[in-house]
Amino acid sequence: MNKIDINKTYTTRDGRKVRILCVDAPNPKFPVIGLIDGSGGWSFSWTECGTTYADQTNTYKDDLIEGPETLTVEFWVNVYKSGRHAFHNLKSVAEHEADTGIFARIHIKQNITKGSGL
Repeated sequence: MNKIDINKTYTTRDGRKVRILCVDAPNPKFPVIGLIDGSGGWSFSWTECGTTYADQTNTYKDDLIEGPETLTVEFWVNVYKSGRHAFHNLKSVAEHEADTGIFARIHIKQNITKGSGL
């Protein structure tokens, strides 16, 4: 199993979000400390690999799994009366590239999950 990386996103096996606070707590069996969403502020500890129990022979709902990779995308769409549209990654480019007959400019900023819509 891979060690928990404080720079990655994790959830519990049953889907609750987790905020990792540290991966080097003094307890050698459970060096990972974090907060589970909806736990009322209680802290939890895990093994260096994110398991709830040191034996690692079974899986438990509070075990850590790497969360889905997310990305924030932002772009502008010039929409024309004819139905034509053009996507631009910068507002300044959308403004500069706008043709006559532009009907609207739509700004879209969205968080997406890797693999979504495939």
